[in-house]
Amino acid sequence: MDNKILDNKSILIIDDDESFNQFLTLVLKKIGNFQIDAETDPQVGFNKILFYKPDLIILDIVMPGSDGINVGKAIDIIHDKGIPTIFISADRSYEKQIKPKHFQNVVTFLPKPIKKEVLEKTIVDVFTRALEKKRTPSESQRYVTYSRPLPLVIIALLHIFEPLSKILYFKASTEFPFSIVFNNILAIDNPKSFFEFWLLFPLAGAALLSVRQWAYIFFLLVQAYAIFLHLTYKAFTWPYISQSPLVSSSLLLAANVLLIIYFLIPAVRRPFFNRRLRWWETAPRFDINIPCTIARASGQLVDCRLVNLSKTGAFIRPPIELSMFESISIKFSFYNLTFALRARVVNKHTVEDFSGYGVKFKFVQFGSKWNMSKLIRALRVLHGQ
Repeated sequence: MDNKILDNKSILIIDDDESFNQFLTLVLKKIGNFQIDAETDPQVGFNKILFYKPDLIILDIVMPGSDGINVGKAIDIIHDKGIPTIFISADRSYEKQIKPKHFQNVVTFLPKPIKKEVLEKTIVDVFTRALEKKRTPSESQRYVTYSRPLPLVIIALLHIFEPLSKILYFKASTEFPFSIVFNNILAIDNPKSFFEFWLLFPLAGAALLSVRQWAYIFFLLVQAYAIFLHLTYKAFTWPYISQSPLVSSSLLLAANVLLIIYFLIPAVRRPFFNRRLRWWETAPRFDINIPCTIARASGQLVDCRLVNLSKTGAFIRPPIELSMFESISIKFSFYNLTFALRARVVNKHTVEDFSGYGVKFKFVQFGSKWNMSKLIRALRVLHGQ
């Protein structure tokens, strides 16, 4: 047993059975140097969860003095505060209902009656896993920003720096010093030649990074034009200064052809025409799971959960059905900031086995958009990003 893990930990027991609480308190004192608080009144216990943050909660799921709604609220609070929790019950059927992946914190289930050895092992395991979670945040506790596919970035950068590669090629293929090379390049006064040398390929590379429909068409046209320039090459002209294109230029020609073939592949082409496939443009999302209130056009107010949040929208879990593209108002508070935003339902999907709705915010006031930016910055700092 790791005494450092268990040392001076506070444990809150919530069970309506006084004798069981006394038994559990005695067992816990034998296991470690805990600060133990036991409550038989569920409501008092739930209030302590709300206003205090014990290191561990041992909660009886079924208690005569509390209905399922109150237990559900307690579980929501436990989830929000990320408190390690051991759920207990004489009814083993609850074991299948307690799914750890639904919680930000470490949870487990123990059936009654509880043996000292099993409880001790479980407590050590819970605290150990909780410590590991603090050191290595789960995916739901991080925000993720996505970058463009690496092949796309490499191809774009090669095009952007293409003028430099031509300069280096010219220097390597001749005995001229750099001063003469640069003088020859600066002597290009024909607008068409100047555009082809300095701007054509860099513009194609920059367009490629935008990953838009027009950029796709422009990029392929540049490749086709490069092939045309190769096939219509005039002897002793730039950039080869020879009777015919060199072997290296033939490789460039092959590269142009291969690029056209590559970008005609459906999987490569689709992101240029379908914004949903450009995953790197997705705003970072944060799991916060806080209460919120939505107001429908009919005036109906509904309490629900705001599961995750981004700068432009959120995933909410209301207890009622919403219509696709329905306009709603959503109100929530977080980090001492209160938001009352207009939103539109844009999709319905499932996150971690919970069905809910994706909503897109409509920022009517600049102050709301500014506060949202502040909140997102705070969440990034919180998650060490």
